[in-house]
Amino acid sequence: MLICSICLTTDRLEWSYRSEFDNDAFNTPQIHQDDYHLLNVNVAWRNSDENFSVIGDVTNLTDENYLITGIIGDAFQSYEGLYDRGQQWYLTANFGF
Repeated sequence: MLICSICLTTDRLEWSYRSEFDNDAFNTPQIHQDDYHLLNVNVAWRNSDENFSVIGDVTNLTDENYLITGIIGDAFQSYEGLYDRGQQWYLTANFGF
């Protein structure tokens, strides 16, 4: 946190870990997800009157590619997986009155 005569900033770094997992009861290798780490960053700035703020946020800073969920179709031996969207950036401005 940084305090100056006209502002207040709050910085946050967030790390999370997910161990490897299988997306079905058969432990199908095509929809298996290895372990992965995620890193998120958030910076918030507020003016001294605390009625205006700007927040910048980055999720999945390292752009990790990981499987969220998967499904197997037994009849045709088909596999389908849904992956995370990757690195995402956000910018938010708030004004209070």
